[in-house]
Amino acid sequence: MIKKDLIKINYAVLFSFFLMYGCEDVITYELNSTTPRIVIEGAVTDEAGPYKVKISRSSDYFNFDSYNNVSNAEVIISDSRGNSETLSETSPGVYETADLVTHYNTEYYLKVKVGDDLFEASTILLEPIIIDSLSYEIDEDDEEYVVTSHFQDDPDKEDYAVTNFKLGDRYEKPMAYSDRLTNGNYIETQRHDFHKDSLKTGINRIECRMRTVDANTYEYFKTLIEALAVGTDYFSSTTPENPKSNLSNGALGYFGAYAISRNSIDVKK
Repeated sequence: MIKKDLIKINYAVLFSFFLMYGCEDVITYELNSTTPRIVIEGAVTDEAGPYKVKISRSSDYFNFDSYNNVSNAEVIISDSRGNSETLSETSPGVYETADLVTHYNTEYYLKVKVGDDLFEASTILLEPIIIDSLSYEIDEDDEEYVVTSHFQDDPDKEDYAVTNFKLGDRYEKPMAYSDRLTNGNYIETQRHDFHKDSLKTGINRIECRMRTVDANTYEYFKTLIEALAVGTDYFSSTTPENPKSNLSNGALGYFGAYAISRNSIDVKK
């Protein structure tokens, strides 16, 4: 039995992290792979662009600090309305749109050519699930502030979302939502626990950001979250699996479309 090599990738997993918000959440974890592979991370949203695609090459396990950005790629985003744009490389491995305008219920296509290799993906920009409100309570036993989001699931369609809570300039790890068991329900279970030590004395503004996604993007984040959970369990005998990608030709990462809803609450410590 041949033991697979492990590589370690710094994933700037978009939570539209590096794409839109100027703050980048870097997640490091081990993946199963035998050779370095192309990593593509990109998204369009229902907010104003530019939209970005980041291209890199996974590095060797024993040299994971050398994160190799891929320059001189050909990157094209098009849509089912007949629009198309070739992205410009604005920094090594980062490609941006200039004029692309997005629309709900529209399919978007990504083509990336690196040398002779072609990588493709598609995604649909759906209408957003709206966060009605946030609430919080104090768990005195665990010394935590529990913040909960509230929203109505649409009974007429399948809903998928990725949710983050933000305190200060830090987005917490994402939660993936599917209405497979809750279709049409009023949802009050997307919650995050903030330890009291993470809050400053006085008023703390906590934001919830919900990104409505299609089924493929949901699967990517769901399997990413599962991989991160395994990767932080030092007693687990399970090796983290690669997150499910919607990219062709063996690329890691994903190309997604986000419809974004936000709400915030002031928490007093």
